Order: sequence, then C-alpha cells, then structure tokens
Amino acid sequence: MRPPVLVAGDFTGLAIPDARSTRVEVDRRGALTLVRRGSPAEVLAEAGVIDRITPIDGSHLPSGQFVPPAHLGIVVFWSGDRRMVAIAWNQVWAASFNLPTVQELRHACGVEAVAQALGAAVEAPTEADVRQARTWGRDDVLTLIDPAVLPPRWAAPGMALLIVLAFAGLPATGAWWVVVPTLALLTGPSLSTRRRRREFHRLVTTPLDPAGRSSVRPRPSGPTSRMVTSHELQIGADDVVLRTEASEWWQLGPRRGGVRTLDVHPEHWILRDVGDRQVLTLSAAPWGDVLPELERACSQAGIDVRHHAEPFMGPVARIDGPRPATARAHPGDADVENGNGGTAASTLRQIAVFLALLGSLLSVTRYEWWAIPIVLWAFALVLVSLEAVALRARWVRDLRRPITIHQKETT
Repeated sequence: MRPPVLVAGDFTGLAIPDARSTRVEVDRRGALTLVRRGSPAEVLAEAGVIDRITPIDGSHLPSGQFVPPAHLGIVVFWSGDRRMVAIAWNQVWAASFNLPTVQELRHACGVEAVAQALGAAVEAPTEADVRQARTWGRDDVLTLIDPAVLPPRWAAPGMALLIVLAFAGLPATGAWWVVVPTLALLTGPSLSTRRRRREFHRLVTTPLDPAGRSSVRPRPSGPTSRMVTSHELQIGADDVVLRTEASEWWQLGPRRGGVRTLDVHPEHWILRDVGDRQVLTLSAAPWGDVLPELERACSQAGIDVRHHAEPFMGPVARIDGPRPATARAHPGDADVENGNGGTAASTLRQIAVFLALLGSLLSVTRYEWWAIPIVLWAFALVLVSLEAVALRARWVRDLRRPITIHQKETT
C-alpha cells in the first residue's frame, strides 16, 4: 500500500536537491507536513483540519498566474471553504505527464493515499472553489522547490531599471556619479549569477550516488551523443530514479508501495505502480540493448517483469527517450531551469553590464586617470558575466559532442 506522501516532480538544475528530498506527507499524528532538506518538518495543517481535497484543472486558471507555472492545474486542500494548502500538479508529478484522467493522476502521485490518511474526501471543485483559485497569486500556492532557488519578483524589473540607469551613465546624458552606483547595483546580481551557474553545472554533471540502487544507462548502437549517454535509470527497492542531462525524477520503489511492475513491449518498456498505472514509459530504441540489465535490476529490487508480444497501443503517461544529438541541449529557459534565476533578468543584467562598461570607458576620456578604477570594475563584471555564459556553452557543447558506443564502451 502506498504511504501518504507526495514526492517532488521531475525537477531540473538548481532544483535537483529538492527532487531528492522534499516531500509533502502525513505524519504519525495525522498532520499534513512539508519536509525539506536541512529543515525541520513544517506543519501545513494540523490533524483533523482538512476535510476535502479538490483538483482544479489548469484550463480554469489564468496563464502565468503562479511561479513556477501551474499549467497542469492545482490540487487544493480545504477546511470548509478555507484554503489550507494548494499545490501545483507539476510539483508532485512529471510536467510531461499524459495520464488520461485526473482520477488516475491523483492515485499515481499519491493524493488519494494522502486523502485517506487525512480522512478527507477528494471531490470535484465547485464554481466558488474555482473563482477563489483564480484570485490567488504566487504566495498562495505551495512549491516544493526551495524558495531561494526561485527568482525574486524584482529581478526582471530591477534589471530593466538598471539599463535605464546605465544609459544615464553615458557622458551624453550623465556623469561618473551615475556609472558608479550602476556598477554597485550590478555587482551583487552578477556574482550571484556566477555562483548559481557554477552550482547548476555541479548538479547536472556530478553522478548520482546509487546508494544501493542498480544503474541502467542507454547503450544505443552506432553514433550518438553525450546527451543520450547522460541519461540514467536507477532502480532500487525504496526508490526509482530517472536522471536526464539536467533533471531528476524520483518515484517510490516497490518496498514503499510505488513502482511494482515492468511491462516489456516490443517498442516500449513501461514501469507501473501498484494500481497498474503507468509511472514511466521508456522508448526501447534509444535505450539500446540494455533490456537484460533493466530486467535484472527490476527483479533484484522486487519489481515484477511481464513480457508482451504485442506493441503497446495505449496512451503514454510519461515517455522518456534520450533526444537526438541535434536537439537543443537546454533543460529549459524559465525560472529555476537553467541556473540563471530567470532568463529575462539574466539577459537584461548582461545588457546593463555592457552599457555600464561603455559609460565607464567614456568617463575615462572625460575625467581621465582617476576614472580608471571604475573601468576596471566594469571590466571585472563583464568577465564574470562572460564566465557564466562560457560555462553553459561548454556544457551544451559537451552534450552535443558525437560519440560512438562499441558494445559496452564509450569512445
């Protein structure tokens, strides 16, 4: 039986640590709690408070209403007509899911098990529920991603204002006393971007410790790319983990009431939970000749293996096949996805830095030698920005690098 716990979705980049450890669960007292790495459990609702749970489809909500986005909709925990907790589906399930019904989704991600532990009913939302949800903002929906990873609200508008200030620092419209505060205001965000980019690179390039799980990696025949071979499926009795070039998705293993069966079809390999619902569907072709390893790993973890002669014709819940070498090697361009703290803010910051450099260079001509430290300061910020860009460019280049796999060796 599945325990009353909601695990994180397929988180990317700087949010990978949250994918590994952040959970929403019902504790022994019957309270709904949020468990984050390195922090004591936070009580979201005391025992007996929540009496109903309603899934609200994303089509009923304004686009861009929440950060991170809640395109799939939200699930709301109520006490009467009072919202206690609201969670976006893509915080507790893979964003690329394609389960046919909300009912299957709520069972697959654990909402039904949580509801039973809370003694709450899972119901369709009323019109009043939907109207209330449409008024909520960013702070009203719980994110399993550490808030420190998310970009602050002021990031993009703040950088836009700095561009205006940098323009004012050009000698035609301003003076050095505008350039200096502009550089001062750009220093913190520039160093933060450098730090975040380095942490992103460390997270996506450092191998995941199997911790007793069996590791299965794609081994397609012939030419491929490191984007393909960076994929990994780790299978254990407690956890099943899919790792891509820049993300991780953790699911409960058979010992914890999660993945229970592997269905082997000619073109698809499907991992199913205790309710026979799809959890993960692998495309056989890009994974190559690893089926014997996959079956052995599943058997060792206590996952039953079933063979089917006919191809799988049903809807696919969440399919994973490493992308071809020609695909864009980007995990995404929004918010936490790429370690920038927001693409718009990062781009605007770089523009402001180069404008500040231009203003400082022109100020040397106007104010001579004592403006040289200002120019050096601006150059340092440009180098910091270029380092962050270069680090990402090298990572993308390495992922696209063509390689050839000969049997079990990579060259």
